[in-house]
Amino acid sequence: MNIKLFTIVLFCSLCFNSYAQTGGVDNIVGTNFLIKSEVLSEEREIQVYLPDGYTDSDRKYPVLYILDGQRLFLHGVSLQKSFAAGRQTPEFIVVGITNKQSQRNINFSVRSK
Repeated sequence: MNIKLFTIVLFCSLCFNSYAQTGGVDNIVGTNFLIKSEVLSEEREIQVYLPDGYTDSDRKYPVLYILDGQRLFLHGVSLQKSFAAGRQTPEFIVVGITNKQSQRNINFSVRSK
């Protein structure tokens, strides 16, 4: 009985055409910049998201700076979009400052001497 059921399911699946998605739109959020820090003696990546209509506007926008941008930048952008859509805040620019492997976590670790 199981072989008959398997054969019927296999035959039905071969009779129907299935199509994969062939087209799509790139999912790009913001622009990345590399900035050389003389104080840190390294380059840092800065991510910047500009609200819709920013290039056509001459008004000033508030800025949200996000530390650990490599993890939290997209959260900031989604908050900006949600708040602006609900008219809870004015539109704002989101700037994410990426951080290399965090050295500050060393302060919380136990080191043997």
